[in-house]
Amino acid sequence: MWAVIEDKFESVDFNDHRDHIFGWMNELWNKWRGYLHATYVKNKPIVQALNNIPKGARSNRNAKN
Repeated sequence: MWAVIEDKFESVDFNDHRDHIFGWMNELWNKWRGYLHATYVKNKPIVQALNNIPKGARSNRNAKN
């Protein structure tokens, strides 16, 4: 029974497929980071960029220790 399950995950192309998926995820991550940088940081003074907190993000400024 276990051999049948293992056979489904053994493939010559499985490593290539995994590398393709990770490469695609890396590309999406970099595009998202670039979008955030362009939206919240680029062409803005550093003080304004640091004060601009995206909706839904938690701020530690008012947190009590």
